[in-house]
Amino acid sequence: MSVTAVTGLLGGTRSIVGGQLRPTGTTTVKFAAVEELARRLDLSAAELLAMIRIEPRTALRRRAEGRLRTEEADRLLRVARVVARARSVFGSLDKARRWLKRENRVLGGAAPVTLLGTDLGAESVGDELGRIEFGDFA
Repeated sequence: MSVTAVTGLLGGTRSIVGGQLRPTGTTTVKFAAVEELARRLDLSAAELLAMIRIEPRTALRRRAEGRLRTEEADRLLRVARVVARARSVFGSLDKARRWLKRENRVLGGAAPVTLLGTDLGAESVGDELGRIEFGDFA
């Protein structure tokens, strides 16, 4: 998935401290990116924060600090990568959002968005997107 597609979901390069994602694992993401991605997914910021395992009191501190810690940013970026892939597969963010929120039999009846909080869940959603993308519905 392209870096531009991922950063676009987070509010563009202005949401990344230093203006670019770094493959070294030192990317710092501004707290505003949480709110932007939540808005694009039609979720509350609290729902997205819970998904990426940031407790409410910690979220208040991060909001005041203006940025996420590296491991928190990684979890947010994981969600954004899957959303960007879904948008690519379905052709629009609106269609991707509907698919992400709809229960999916292949994913054990869970809505894909509910699985994005873990690596294994995000990988399962990514695998399903791959099957859809390449027409393998078996």
